[in-house]
Amino acid sequence: MLLTVPAGALSDHWRRKRVLLAASVGLFVMSWSLLWMMHHPSSQVILLGQLGFAALIATFNGAGPAAMVEMTPSQVRCTVVSVGTQPRLRRRWRPHPQ
Repeated sequence: MLLTVPAGALSDHWRRKRVLLAASVGLFVMSWSLLWMMHHPSSQVILLGQLGFAALIATFNGAGPAAMVEMTPSQVRCTVVSVGTQPRLRRRWRPHPQ
């Protein structure tokens, strides 16, 4: 979470599309090696793998909301962003059956 705000500032300096593309390519290319690092016996290597994933996901989360707002026209911005965000939140916060 600490890297989300600097990633948002980075997306302000560079273009959001470049930052989102770099985060997506980084996750695609490095995910196998980061997962391997997280299954390593050494705790330092595990921590490095988790930090790598955290940095890449924070980069994506820092630029993503601003990109969603900038992509939509101002007349329908609230509706589009809420419809785009709802399925993601609904999956995360749905009640579990007992």
